Amino acid sequence: MKNKYLFGLLLLIISLFITGCEDDIYSGASEPLENPGDVIFTISLKNNACIPVQLTVYEAGTYELFTEYKACRSNQNCNSMLVYTKSVKGSYSYDVMKILDETNNDFADLSDTTYYELYVGDKYVEKGYEYNYVILESKYLDEFLDEIDLKLNACAKAKYIN
Repeated sequence: MKNKYLFGLLLLIISLFITGCEDDIYSGASEPLENPGDVIFTISLKNNACIPVQLTVYEAGTYELFTEYKACRSNQNCNSMLVYTKSVKGSYSYDVMKILDETNNDFADLSDTTYYELYVGDKYVEKGYEYNYVILESKYLDEFLDEIDLKLNACAKAKYIN
């Protein structure tokens, strides 16, 4: 029995290390914006260990980092639609279009690697961009994330429905 508890504790520590939990990203989280404007893109780090935080970039020079989502307890029945409930807001001055212009859908073997999933807003799809991209590395994305002082390697927190 003691080995089961030690094994469980070890798994928890390893999962926190792998997912790179960053508690400071949750400070200041509040209700999502009601009318944020047109979405340029939404991006998250592909993470099989948890629901990742999600960054949405808007035309108006603002962004939201979604950090909390509705979840059901294991014994509850509910739909599987992901709904984020809290976000941290900010503004940027970076030319985020460089990120889209740099992307290409080079679908290499993604099974053993970390990558970003980027979804483009409808207005930009109408301008000729694809709906979604996979980004393995991006100089411009790294610069943008540095400017707004965010990392996307954290898990969103579950807010359980009663």
